Amino acid sequence: MKRRTILALLVLLIGVFALAAAGCGGDDDDEGSDTGAAGEPSTDFAPVTALPSASCSDIEYEGEGEPQVLIASDLPLQGSSRTQTLQITAAIRQVLGDAGWKAGDINVGYQSCDDSTAQAGKWDPGKCSQNANSYAENASVLGVIGTFNSGCAAIIIPVLNQAPGGGVAMLSPANTYVCLTEGGPGCADDEPDKYYPAGTRNYARVVANDAYQGAALSQFMQEQGVTKLFILNDREAYGLGVAENVRGAAEFLGIEVDPTLNRENASTISTARSRVVIQTVKTNEEAMIARHARRAMA
Repeated sequence: MKRRTILALLVLLIGVFALAAAGCGGDDDDEGSDTGAAGEPSTDFAPVTALPSASCSDIEYEGEGEPQVLIASDLPLQGSSRTQTLQITAAIRQVLGDAGWKAGDINVGYQSCDDSTAQAGKWDPGKCSQNANSYAENASVLGVIGTFNSGCAAIIIPVLNQAPGGGVAMLSPANTYVCLTEGGPGCADDEPDKYYPAGTRNYARVVANDAYQGAALSQFMQEQGVTKLFILNDREAYGLGVAENVRGAAEFLGIEVDPTLNRENASTISTARSRVVIQTVKTNEEAMIARHARRAMA
């Protein structure tokens, strides 16, 4: 199982290029690893074991011979995010095909896994937990591309971090919740350490986090002479993360927000000293984006 740390980076590099191809906007030490006579990673692999069909596609592989390892994507394939996530899976397949379904000399199979349910129409905590255990317990899985939603990532990361035989690498094209990788304003005292119980990092992302969005929104409000602020929060990790960072950045505007009230999704979240009263409105941010995009394209 030591070969996991050798091969995971090679496998996930395919994912990086796949995510770049999709236009999305989620240091291994060789010492002591299993090697062949020429100092290369061992290619003595057991037959791959497929992930459960309840959540994942059949193993996809179009190269020569048989797959020796697996990578999986963990994305919501049902609901409003389906269009984007299908583009990501298509890009992964394209890049694997361009690479001959190989990472170096290793034959790479692929399974697309769904972390959503039809009933919820989006990612589901139970599915995320179930998928995480499936990845961690499958010795054939060397890397996971995902997740799409930060709340799901918060469930999966610690499970993969302490997988038997070594942590499973995970790379996200979309997670923006700051506290998955660093602490600071808006983060709980045990974040991000609670996501890495083994004491080492197994997760990275290829998008900017919410702190950049909060600062940009604050700067824009200042330039526009904003005097009243309403924070829209969908009560998920992504929406709460953006709200927390807008709150922090808004302090530069002389607007004071009570962080406890904000985290609790109270209807009024400004402090008594704030020069403006700040109220929150529960909303569907994706519907708002779609509505404005439709108007702009009309």
